[in-house]
Amino acid sequence: MKKIEEFDNASKLNISLSGSFNCISSWIEYEDECPNISIGYGVSLNNCKITVHKGGGLIIKDLCELRGRIIVGEGCKVEIGYGLVCNDAIYIQTAERGSITIKDDCLFANPKIYNSDLHSIFDLNTGSRTNFAKDVVIGNRVWLARDTLVLKGANIGDGSILGAGSTFNGKSESNALLVGSPAKVAKKEVVWSRYTDSNISKLLPIDFPAAKFRSNALQFNHDKVIELGINIWENRKEIRASDYYALYYLSRSILIRDIQSKGLIATYINDVQITAKDIFQSLLDCYELSGLTNIACGSFSYLAAQLAGLDLEAKSIYEKVKSRSNHIDNPKYKA
Repeated sequence: MKKIEEFDNASKLNISLSGSFNCISSWIEYEDECPNISIGYGVSLNNCKITVHKGGGLIIKDLCELRGRIIVGEGCKVEIGYGLVCNDAIYIQTAERGSITIKDDCLFANPKIYNSDLHSIFDLNTGSRTNFAKDVVIGNRVWLARDTLVLKGANIGDGSILGAGSTFNGKSESNALLVGSPAKVAKKEVVWSRYTDSNISKLLPIDFPAAKFRSNALQFNHDKVIELGINIWENRKEIRASDYYALYYLSRSILIRDIQSKGLIATYINDVQITAKDIFQSLLDCYELSGLTNIACGSFSYLAAQLAGLDLEAKSIYEKVKSRSNHIDNPKYKA
C-alpha cells in the first residue's frame, strides 16, 4: 500500500486531483502503481481515511465534503457525485467486485453503506451460497439521516429521505420518505431542503443540479453556468436568502459573457431578451438578500449599472459597497 498524506504537489501524485482541494487530517492509500482515483474540483476531506485495493476505482466529483472511512475492495468501484456533504463520519465499504454509486447533491449524516455482507452464508442442505453481493445506487438529492444503514441491493430514488435509525436494502421510488428497519415508505411525493425554509423554493426546480452549477460558477465557466441555469431566469423575482446564490451566479455569467465582453446592452438567450438593466436589478436584489455581505455580488451590480448607463444607480451602489469593502475598486468592476 502507498499512503498519501500530503497533497501539496499534485503533479507528483499518481492520482487525478483537480484544483482547490482541501485536506485536513486525512489520507488516501492504494495498492496499484497507477490507481484509478479521480478527485474533482473543490473537494474537501476532513478526517477522512480512504483505502483503494488492487484494481479498485474511486471517483469523487466536485464540491464534495467528506469525512469518515471509505474502503474500495479489490476490483470494486465507488463513485460519489457532485456536492455530497457529510455532516458526520460516514462509512462506505465495497467488496466482491461490486459497486456503490452515490449521485449528485446528496446530504449524509453518519450512514453506513455496504454492497456486501462481508461474510458468506450457505444453505445447509445444498451447500450453495445465499448472500451474494449486490450493487448499491443512491439517487440524486438523497438525504440519509443519522444512524442509517444502507445494505446490498439498495436503490434509493431521487429526492428521497431515509429517516434516522432506518435500515434499507430495497428499491424505492423518487421523493419518498423511508423509515423503519427494514425501512418502508412512510410518505410519498416529498421534497426536502438543506435549510429550515418555511416554503418550497419557487426559484429552483426540485431537480436543479445545484452542485454542478455552483462548481462551474466558481470556476467561471460561463457557458456551462448559463446552460445549467438559464431556466430559472423567468422566476428571478422569487429569490430568497437560501437560493439567491443561483441567480447571482447566472446573472454574473450573462453579464461577463454577453454584456461586458461583447459590448452589448442586451442579449437573447433561448429567445428571451435580457438587458443590462435586468442584470443590474437581479444582482442588486441578490446583494440585498445577502444582507449586504456578498461584496462581489454588490460589485458586479455596480459594473452592470455602469454598462446599462444607470449613472445614479451606479453611484448609489458604489457608495453602499465601498462603505463595507475596498474590493469594489478592483479594475474589473470598472466599465
